[in-house]
Amino acid sequence: MKNILYIELMKSLKNKLFILSVILGFGVTFLNFLYNYELYTTESEKIRLYSNEFGITYNPMLSMNTLYNSWVGGEAFTLGTTVFFFIIPILTTIPYGWSYCSELKSGYVRNVITRCGKMQYFISKYIATFISGGLAVTIPLICNFILTASFIPAYQPQVRYMQYYGIFSGTFLSEVFYQNPVIYVLIYIFIDFIFCGLIACLSCTSANIIKNKIIAMLTPFGVLLLLNYISGIIKISSNIETSPMNFLRPCPVACPVTSGVIITEMVILFIITIIPMIIRGRHYEIY
Repeated sequence: MKNILYIELMKSLKNKLFILSVILGFGVTFLNFLYNYELYTTESEKIRLYSNEFGITYNPMLSMNTLYNSWVGGEAFTLGTTVFFFIIPILTTIPYGWSYCSELKSGYVRNVITRCGKMQYFISKYIATFISGGLAVTIPLICNFILTASFIPAYQPQVRYMQYYGIFSGTFLSEVFYQNPVIYVLIYIFIDFIFCGLIACLSCTSANIIKNKIIAMLTPFGVLLLLNYISGIIKISSNIETSPMNFLRPCPVACPVTSGVIITEMVILFIITIIPMIIRGRHYEIY
C-alpha cells in the first residue's frame, strides 16, 4: 500500500498539470492582491492628504482596512475573488482528475493491480486525487494571504466595523474571527482543502461511468453549478447558504452558512466519492 500510494502521490504532485493549476490559481489571486493593495494605498494617501491640508488629526479607522478583509478570501465583491472561487471545480480536477479515467481506458489499471492489489490501487488513486485537488486551491490561497500580509497591516478586526468585513453576529465562526482572525483563516483554508479534495474525487466517481476524461474532469464543475442553482431556490425560504461555490469563501457572499450544512455536504461528498472506489476495488475484473 505504501509503495503504490507514494507512486500515485508523486504522479499527482509532480506532473505539469498540477503546477499549471497552482500557477493559474495564484495568477488570479495575484491580480486580486494588486487591486486590493492599490485600494489600500489610495485610501491611506487620502487620509494623509486630508490631515495635512486641514491641519487636524483625522481618525484613520485602521481596523476598517486590514489584512483580513483585503486578502482574496476576506472580501466577496472584486472580480479576482469571484473568478477564483468560481473556477475552483476546474482547479481541483486539472492536476489529477483525468488520471483515473485515462488509466482505466488505457488498460494501465490491469497491469498495476496484478502487482499491488485491487483495493490498494483504487484507494491510493482516491487519496492522491484528493490531496492534489485540495493543494491546487489552498496553495494559491495561502500564498495570497502571505503576500497580502507583507504589504497590508493585520490590524485586529473590530466589531464596530463589521460592515466592512461582512462577518456579522450569527455568521459561521464570527466569534473566532473577531477574537483570533488568524485561526479563522486557517480553519477556513482547512475546510477548503477538504472540500476541494472531495470535489476533485468527483471526477473519479464520474470516470466509473463516463469514459471520456475531459467530460469526467468537467463533471465536478457541472455538479457545483447545479448545486449553486438549487441553493438559489433554497435561499428564498431558508436564508441559508448551501452552495459550496459560495460558502467556501471565508467572507460570506449573501446568506450565512451553518456548520450543519458544511458537515452534511462534506459527508455526502465523501460517501458518493469513496463508495464507488471501494466497490470498484472489490469487483474490478482483470480479465
